Amino acid sequence: MSDEDRAATIAKLEEMSPDQRLWLFRMAFGMGMLLESSVVELAVPVGRALTGRRGVQAGPALGSLLTFLAFQAWMSTLAREETPDGGTTHEEDEPSPLDRFLERTLFSGAEYLPALGAVLPATVILRQRSALWGLLLWPFVRFVAVFVLAADAARLKKRRDADAAES
Repeated sequence: MSDEDRAATIAKLEEMSPDQRLWLFRMAFGMGMLLESSVVELAVPVGRALTGRRGVQAGPALGSLLTFLAFQAWMSTLAREETPDGGTTHEEDEPSPLDRFLERTLFSGAEYLPALGAVLPATVILRQRSALWGLLLWPFVRFVAVFVLAADAARLKKRRDADAAES
């Protein structure tokens, strides 16, 4: 990336409203979390098929989806705490112990929850089917994630349009 590209990107980010920058962060980080869990989601069905085990292991996909949705809900809560002037309602700069716990739980959950779901026998569904049917869960989780982000972007656009109409 050249210096001109960096400057143009920084200028574009500065033009964005705080809501847009937060949405961009949510989108990028959420997709990063899903990318990180993709390895487990794709490897488990192949591994089950190679070892001759039958049944669709839904645990990794459910773990990825739960982690993604929890991250989005947490970011929505943080966004609601912002005041109209761009500051936050928190008096202190130091995050509370609960906030630190939630951050660590969500970020580590992106790695460990799909892997945990892969070893739980209770998450095996359709026990007579080939394990490779589990590969169909991978695009389903991504579709749900894209749908959640699109709904959030539509909500942000309506809010921006309403604010522009008031001015």
